[in-house]
Amino acid sequence: MRQFDEHVTCKLYGYETPDHYYRDACCHERLSHIGIPTLLVNAIDDPLIDPEAIPKHTDNPNLIIAVTNKGGHVSFSDGLWPSKPVWIDRVITEWFSALLTDTEDV
Repeated sequence: MRQFDEHVTCKLYGYETPDHYYRDACCHERLSHIGIPTLLVNAIDDPLIDPEAIPKHTDNPNLIIAVTNKGGHVSFSDGLWPSKPVWIDRVITEWFSALLTDTEDV
């Protein structure tokens, strides 16, 4: 991935090095500025995201960070897709349901 970023991403977007791109694209500095309820879901085995880059906690009350051991980059499937449901769909549905229930109580 680093070689791709060096030869494609950096040239496309004007970054000097992959490290410069990674620092600029990192979400850690931006998490504290999120002002609406947000659910972040990442998997440790994501082949595109270094586990060290995954935020583990935040002081922002608008964020919930969920980190799983498995799930890949966009999969989180309960079996062979498309015949089996996708786990992340249930998580998002439950999160939205809880969010809507919470705001109705206000």
